[in-house]
Amino acid sequence: MARSLIHQASLPRYFWGECILTAAYLINRLPSSVLQWKTPYEILYHKPPFLGHLRIFGCLCYATNVLPHKDKFDSKASKCVLVGYSQNQKGYRLFHLKDKVIFTSRDVYFHESYFPFSNITNSPTSYLPNPAIDSTSYTHPNFAPVDSITPSPAPNVPEPPTLNLPPTHTPVLRQSQRQVDAVQEPRSFTEANRSSHWREAMDKELEALEKNSTWDLTELPVEKRVIGSRWVYKTKLNQDGSIERYKARLVAKGYTQIEGVDFFDSFSPVAKTVTVRIFIVVATAFHWPLLQLDVNNVFLHGHLEEEVYMVPPEGYSTTHGGLVCRLKKSLYDLKQASRQWNVELTTKLESYGFKQSPHDHCLFTLKKDSLFLALIVYVDDVLLTGTSLPALNDVKHYLDDLFTIKDLGNAKYFLGLELALSDQGTYVTQRKYLLDIIHDCRLDDAKATATPLPAGIKFDASSGPCHASPEQYRRLVGRPLYLEFSRPDISFAVQQLSQFIQCPRQPHWDVALYLVRYLKGSSTLGLFFAVDSSLPLTAYSDFDWASCLDTRRSVTGYCIFLGASLISWKTKKQTTDSRSSAEAEYRSMGLIVCELL
Repeated sequence: MARSLIHQASLPRYFWGECILTAAYLINRLPSSVLQWKTPYEILYHKPPFLGHLRIFGCLCYATNVLPHKDKFDSKASKCVLVGYSQNQKGYRLFHLKDKVIFTSRDVYFHESYFPFSNITNSPTSYLPNPAIDSTSYTHPNFAPVDSITPSPAPNVPEPPTLNLPPTHTPVLRQSQRQVDAVQEPRSFTEANRSSHWREAMDKELEALEKNSTWDLTELPVEKRVIGSRWVYKTKLNQDGSIERYKARLVAKGYTQIEGVDFFDSFSPVAKTVTVRIFIVVATAFHWPLLQLDVNNVFLHGHLEEEVYMVPPEGYSTTHGGLVCRLKKSLYDLKQASRQWNVELTTKLESYGFKQSPHDHCLFTLKKDSLFLALIVYVDDVLLTGTSLPALNDVKHYLDDLFTIKDLGNAKYFLGLELALSDQGTYVTQRKYLLDIIHDCRLDDAKATATPLPAGIKFDASSGPCHASPEQYRRLVGRPLYLEFSRPDISFAVQQLSQFIQCPRQPHWDVALYLVRYLKGSSTLGLFFAVDSSLPLTAYSDFDWASCLDTRRSVTGYCIFLGASLISWKTKKQTTDSRSSAEAEYRSMGLIVCELL
């Protein structure tokens, strides 16, 4: 590939190093038959690579000059040649045609049909590029994404010839196109309609809606309002990051609904994290089967109590123009959709014999003589366990007849949790989610740390300069909050960093990156729920008196075990000042007692 790159762009021989680096960069993002048509990048990072930034190697480009201008008439862009992609930051490696240096820039305009070296004779005595200059001096902090820039055509430049690839490339090109479609999800119906994958996905969605009798076509009554509709496209991935399916979903523009007219109540419960952990612990302790279901088109099963009219979706042909859809059942993005689904599911489960838990409305149990079944639901994801596998299969058939479900067999990947079942117990991790955090922070090659926080660190709200991007800090700290589901070791660190999301400072950002580096070195850690029929409830609490430098409030910490399995924990700053260590300890004990009750 490197040979092809250097000849296609007519580059001098001394660019051989850049050609090899670019070839390696591209090969790592191409599907391989050895890897079952996955890319090396996908195998390493567990998600498809983004390809929208790729440009033709060796083409003419103009890099925006962000250095101070000596004169008002100085050029605002530098004429360059694309010679690769930066490995350490977002940007392109460019060869400056005037200064003869290689640098990195993100503000680039491309002319992909013109190659500056095509008319230059390759000579061994030609000039060599100077050592690369500091890339940060050419990197603009507020850059526009390259794929959003429409390059202006170069004048009087002939179009490059079309290449007719041999048939041996067909499988690679086909798989490569699938990868491109996967990472570049359509943003409109017009864009999606060009792909057979997305057309098929939209047809399936409309077929499911019609089969479910979601609406009736009718004329809009006088003094009635109509809401809009739109398509949303998402590529569903497997646990290993490979493509599972292309999903097109029709949603209503619920943000146009008016409370008291189009809807009344909208609250819908979801399962508590501690309930999910207890559910898995009990199933593991007694060697019960742990089964997983997924309800298809979940929000389409709730019956609407209000009179709602919607514009027909794009791509849906009606026999008569001017008709609208009167919704009989709920649709995605309606304000009341989640609530109506929960009401419908609860009614059907109670008619089967299940009882809804008063402590968690998403937990249902059925007890009859020696038979015990339990079911927990999180929107459309369902976990089942119990003493009898045939009885569990009967429940699955019952739900399938009502709603059409997808039987996922033994639970392996639930709410982002990776469940590894064995005879010794169940190991729960969130490794895929963790690796995504590390990759998004660009710390794949960073040195790991041994602890979540630096030794002896003390936080306060006024030390150091303000961080340039509070939104970036909030995102970085917010993502480990979900990771706490299986990582109690980062609970204190996340609590400390969360205090400063309103006005973060540079030291807080540095410590947040320190935490991510710790996660990098401990990516395989998680919770282990052992097989143990003895399940005593044990709780521990502690406090750190007046440890907050800004408020002098105490910090409470507790953990609760069911048998040998950790099911609940929390780190929280107390809401009031404690005048003594004894008072702080009583407050800590009060918090854990509330959790136990």
